[in-house]
Amino acid sequence: MKSHYMKKHLYFSLFFIPFILNISRCKKDAPIQGNLNLKIIETGSQGVKNAMVRLTPVDQTGFSDNLGNVLFQSLDISQLYTAEVSKEGYDSYTQTGIQLKADQTLNITVNLSANPSLNLSDTIFDFDSSKVQIPLFISNKGQGILNWQISVGSLLWISAIPNMGATTAGPDLVYINIDRTNLSQGVHNEHVFITSNGGLKSLEIKVTVSGSVPPQSTVTDIDGNIYSTILIDNRWWMNENLRVTHSPSGNDIQSYYYNNSSEYLTIYGRLYTWEVAMNYASQEKVQGICPNGWHIPSRNEWDSMILYLGGHNEAGGKLKATGTLYWLPPNEGATNRSGFTALPGGDRWYDGTYHYKGERAFFWTSTEYDNSQAFLSYLHNATSETVVQEVLKVNGMSVRCIKNQ
Repeated sequence: MKSHYMKKHLYFSLFFIPFILNISRCKKDAPIQGNLNLKIIETGSQGVKNAMVRLTPVDQTGFSDNLGNVLFQSLDISQLYTAEVSKEGYDSYTQTGIQLKADQTLNITVNLSANPSLNLSDTIFDFDSSKVQIPLFISNKGQGILNWQISVGSLLWISAIPNMGATTAGPDLVYINIDRTNLSQGVHNEHVFITSNGGLKSLEIKVTVSGSVPPQSTVTDIDGNIYSTILIDNRWWMNENLRVTHSPSGNDIQSYYYNNSSEYLTIYGRLYTWEVAMNYASQEKVQGICPNGWHIPSRNEWDSMILYLGGHNEAGGKLKATGTLYWLPPNEGATNRSGFTALPGGDRWYDGTYHYKGERAFFWTSTEYDNSQAFLSYLHNATSETVVQEVLKVNGMSVRCIKNQ
């Protein structure tokens, strides 16, 4: 009886030994896991959103959330990990030798240093014909404060106003000016440099001297705003949008700026209804809200300039600022050869909504179409054309003034 029992017990044990050994082997082979959470912050403990973290050797990638956190889960604790953190506008950061603990979350705080990045609206400036001034927009594509300075060296005939500044985002508006007075006839090519804590860039300056050139001009409105001007077909035009807030007699006037954003006011100026722009007059070439000695250009004056610049099909390209910093791509045909530097400030409809920033530039004329509409001239990002058409007077548009003859 005992022998029979021992045989049965031995058979049972031999049957289950492989199974037990297999379970033991599975437990031994399964990795023991832990978690890793990185909190990515900048100065002041503010979380950095959308920072990219690459974790090796597992080759996983994650992006930080609104609070700066990125979590990696179920990691083998037998490994040593390396976390590489990067985001445009910040210095990169790498931490090696990260050791995790079983069934725990290791929290690591990463401090990213802000890194300014110098960005320019253009780097080539062609002063052909009579052009004496071209605008340059300097902006910061990184983080922190960008401190910049323009150096022209011994080139006394080139100046930048202002020649230094600081911006957290921008843009800063700079005018590159040239003085042909002591230059010989021909083409002059030079470079000036912009130094900053966000990089170094050079500006290529090309100046054509073919004869006598009229002096550079500016005009000041009743608020004290100073506007640069440009000579086109022997007529002086503002090459900035009007931003005055008082009529020539000193009365307050109603004006708007895109989405009520002061940033857009700095770049695109103010938007006015036709009646406000005209200071409630109706005759062509009236002063309106322009500075003394200047007026709202008529449709014929716009057409004359357009014809001088090659006609409606190509004049728009010669009037538009170059690049896609402010104009949406493709900014078709933009050369700004006229120096007019049209920017796409959009418009304001009578219902209080704003439209077309980056896509279109609208400018009132002083010519009526009927009691409710007046003519304007507009430019588009997708074409080099200039269009003159009628629109409702109650909509808000930009204004460029022309000097009286």
